[in-house]
Amino acid sequence: MAQAELDEDDLMMCVSGLGSAQKIDDGEQIYVPGEECLACLNDLQRYLRRDSPKEMAAHIKLGKWSVAKTHLLPMLISQAHDQKLVFNVLKLLVKLTMPVGHEQFSEDMRDVDEKGKKKKGQNPLAVVGRNLQGAIDTHREAFSACTKGVRVIMRILVDPLRQSVVGGAESDDDNVFIELVLTLFRNLMHTPPPDAALPDAMEALAFKRTLDAHARLLAVLESEAVFDLVLYISQLLTDSAATRSWNLTLLEVLYCIISFTDPDEVVHAAKAAKRPSLQPARQRASASAAGEGEAPARPQQPQSRIALHLEREKASRNARDIASTVRHSNFGGAFECLTGFGSRMIVGKVAEGAGGDARGQAQHGQRHKSMAAKQPVLEERVHVAVGTSRATLLLEFARQMLRGPFGALMLTVRKDLHDAQFGSTNGNARRVLAADYVYFCAVSAWFCDMHRALEDQRLASSSAGSFDVTHVAISCELPCWQMALRLAREHIEGHNWLKLGVVVRFLRSLVQVVDKMATRGDKEARRIAHALFQNVFYEGEYMTLLAQVHKAYEPHLMGVSFLRDTIELVHVSLRNLESYCKDQGGIVLQRRRAKNKKRKATAAAEAAAVVAALEGAPGADSEEVAEAAAAAAATTAA
Repeated sequence: MAQAELDEDDLMMCVSGLGSAQKIDDGEQIYVPGEECLACLNDLQRYLRRDSPKEMAAHIKLGKWSVAKTHLLPMLISQAHDQKLVFNVLKLLVKLTMPVGHEQFSEDMRDVDEKGKKKKGQNPLAVVGRNLQGAIDTHREAFSACTKGVRVIMRILVDPLRQSVVGGAESDDDNVFIELVLTLFRNLMHTPPPDAALPDAMEALAFKRTLDAHARLLAVLESEAVFDLVLYISQLLTDSAATRSWNLTLLEVLYCIISFTDPDEVVHAAKAAKRPSLQPARQRASASAAGEGEAPARPQQPQSRIALHLEREKASRNARDIASTVRHSNFGGAFECLTGFGSRMIVGKVAEGAGGDARGQAQHGQRHKSMAAKQPVLEERVHVAVGTSRATLLLEFARQMLRGPFGALMLTVRKDLHDAQFGSTNGNARRVLAADYVYFCAVSAWFCDMHRALEDQRLASSSAGSFDVTHVAISCELPCWQMALRLAREHIEGHNWLKLGVVVRFLRSLVQVVDKMATRGDKEARRIAHALFQNVFYEGEYMTLLAQVHKAYEPHLMGVSFLRDTIELVHVSLRNLESYCKDQGGIVLQRRRAKNKKRKATAAAEAAAVVAALEGAPGADSEEVAEAAAAAAATTAA
């Protein structure tokens, strides 16, 4: 439905027909649905279904009117007993919070017109994409502010879960309701996929704000036992075909929970939160009595010469900015620009006839404008530190997942991915998308790193014991290795560098876990590790693939994490290859090509010398010279 075709008056009548909030005797407000509430819900769903994918006018309008905050969530709280009404409200909420597709507002469509020329001015599709994302963020903030709405959804979900486990005539409807609720939680927790491009310098601040809002929403969902719901449903995936159909949705939910976090950072932050404070008890008591006052200052450490030099440089730069004739404001003629490397630069208005450094800098920027696309990708500008509360939450959730639900989930997902590769439709294979392989690699890599960090912490505290791989054994089996190697080759051939980075991270985590099995595991774990390395190293393409992955690094397309993962992958692989060769009696898998080339060059030179000697010798037979020349040519060709 295009913008010109959208009847805002009719849409407003549908919204107003939902109902209104009214006060009762004790002063509390309760939402009272209108007489045509169900019909208005169906009309709103019809508007959203018919909305134009290039304008999304109805979605944006409902977001500006805050329909979820003013109507849908209050109606859900007051009318929780009406199952039909609740089901339609959840369907509308799912449509309103559906994430923006990257292919819907792609970069090519925004920058190029029908004739292939670059568009001038503000791109319409870019504006639509930002407005639509703003509407979705408005609905998410409504859930963050209304924890009672999430609590009502969890309470309504109890009976369908019980019926789904027991089975019966109504289990199909209950399974549909459970899948609808999981989809809603997936939409609320949605983050960019693992292979999404990092935002540029101009979008870094907005991206950090989005991650902060995502962290607040996760805290609300965890307080209402949504994480426990994910743990419980993950254990039910192997019970029946109906519950197994939720595995791909749960995989996305699991990634949204752990996205943009580093397992090592989570473990260290959670460990730091458990350390007792070194502040004296008297100072703690005085600080608590002061209330919101400032905490006692720590003793200052002597600054180094580099720190003093940086402070003097900053002071001189601030003095130069203060002495400037322009103000840093929206209307003062000065602008604060973010460079491609993440630094800030104050740019003033250059008047006509004014020379100096300002004009030279402007001309220099125009001259090197074409190099902006080849500036290195800086991942630090979008990094958000994990707080102690979120780190503790994630660590406890990861430990509970590793005790069984993670294995059950990844087993069903791996089976569906393997079946979809060969065109099968068994189980949930017919619903597998290309992005599911990327989600599988990202989630497996994160939990393998988390398990390795937890095991390192346990082994460091006690000298006795061995590395236990039971909790992540599903992700370390040979089919996962084969799938990762196949995906890496496909992405290298297709130049899909961002997807390749996710697969390389998965390979690196696999190699490190199996390396721990070979060095710190028990006898059975070491045998399995050697068998895995034997199967992997037996294929000569593995070492060639490592070289191709290392050469595929592009600073302006990939972050530094790709290079770090590649270096760790190559290092651990070469170390285990050396150990494997020693265990097999000093065998050599490949010969050096340089020596072969030297031998061929030496043989060719000797044959040429023989031909020259025969030609220079008196009385030499022409047939002998011809035979020697043919032999020399054959040696050179070989």
